[in-house]
Amino acid sequence: MADIPLMALYWTVAGPVEIHAGREWSTFSWRERCETVARGGFQGIGLWHADVSHQLETTTYAEMKRVFDDSGLQYLEVEFLWEFFVPPGQPARADSDRLRKQLFETAAAFDAHHIKVGNIPETPCELDRLIEEYAALCDDAAQHTNARVAYEIIPFDPNVNTLEDGLRLVTETNRKNGGLAIDTWHMGKLRIPPEELKRIPSDQLAWVELSDGPVEFMDDPIDEVINHRRLPGEGDFDIPGYLEACRSIGYDGPWGVARAPPRGRGQAHLRGNRRPIRRRRDESVKEARCRSWTTTGSSGCSPRCCASASSRSGSSGPSRSTPA
Repeated sequence: MADIPLMALYWTVAGPVEIHAGREWSTFSWRERCETVARGGFQGIGLWHADVSHQLETTTYAEMKRVFDDSGLQYLEVEFLWEFFVPPGQPARADSDRLRKQLFETAAAFDAHHIKVGNIPETPCELDRLIEEYAALCDDAAQHTNARVAYEIIPFDPNVNTLEDGLRLVTETNRKNGGLAIDTWHMGKLRIPPEELKRIPSDQLAWVELSDGPVEFMDDPIDEVINHRRLPGEGDFDIPGYLEACRSIGYDGPWGVARAPPRGRGQAHLRGNRRPIRRRRDESVKEARCRSWTTTGSSGCSPRCCASASSRSGSSGPSRSTPA
């Protein structure tokens, strides 16, 4: 599916790590990750700031970029920046500013597709102030890198946890290098249906991640989002619907596959998920195209595609007159 470039994101390929609770850098070498991802048919990979810091203890950006290029990869995600909106002078802002510098340097070294930002620590901020600081962040980033600054809508972000707030943030900021980061896990948990994503202006959709799971929250939503994500096609979310919605408003960038490895899984996890991810990706894309073709009346949908889509949805199959 060359027209659907995929990126294996950092937590998907990092192996056993302690997300937000300890060692976040990968014990797999950068070369091993890049080569394995490329062999799996992906066109890009993700980097987390702690892993970058760890790698730079023994290597350089130039060497990391050589490994990336030698593996034939094209796209890089750099994450994650938070608390850029905290007032200057506070310790959290000083930490954020140091991290900002590193992320800009990383993005520039790789010509990264985007830098992902948001509010994982759940730090409160008035939306008007957040808009002002996000605009300043985008302007600062533009002085250092061509990467977009993608703000992620997260259920536990007290400032931006609805599509409405996200739209206000990016439209009032109105920066060409800004835009929303849409993660289908968060969309599913927030019960934002695919159709709603069509409200996003095409120039303000900066990035899309594909992740599946149950609609209902578990007892610990933080543990759930870290340890219980599933590959596309393994959960309850309407992944084909989200694909179709994003493509319908003109998103033509790469798509991320986001899933943290199960605890206790090492190199076998890194190697073992390549084919399932590609297979489920292909199935989701086919189903999304099937929906699009039946909606528009195109003759491009094959009987096998319709049969696959109907078996997954439990229906008797789409018709030309009824959108799937």
